[in-house]
Amino acid sequence: MNITYLSLASRGLRGKCTLNEIFNTTFDTLTSLRDLNLSSCQQLKNIHTHAFSKLTHLERLDFSYNRRLGFSPMGNITHSLQFTIIQYLDYSAVYRTFGTSTVLLKKDVCYLLNTTLKRVNLRSTRVQPFDPNLLMLLPKT
Repeated sequence: MNITYLSLASRGLRGKCTLNEIFNTTFDTLTSLRDLNLSSCQQLKNIHTHAFSKLTHLERLDFSYNRRLGFSPMGNITHSLQFTIIQYLDYSAVYRTFGTSTVLLKKDVCYLLNTTLKRVNLRSTRVQPFDPNLLMLLPKT
């Protein structure tokens, strides 16, 4: 299939994302995707390690407002993004409004060094100060 944009976002009157997990095979037939919007999928809790590996043309990925997601699948996401041409990742507001802070770990971002990422949005994630060496793992782009 030559679909380049897919939105499963739950925002707006018609949106109703029912994904609770993204498997390695979820997007197997959509290898031409460039822009994938998975925002506001209120039940989304788990993402497998190679979920986006076959989306080699993927440039934009939006996970914003997935309040149950948190940072636990971040390492799986970044691992599979190293096989894409990702430029923009929106990982904002992935927690409920109240709760504890999150520490961003090297294992969560180390694979981003192998990407062409230009912009990351981590707004409203309650990330607390992290290891300064972590910044060395971000791509030069």
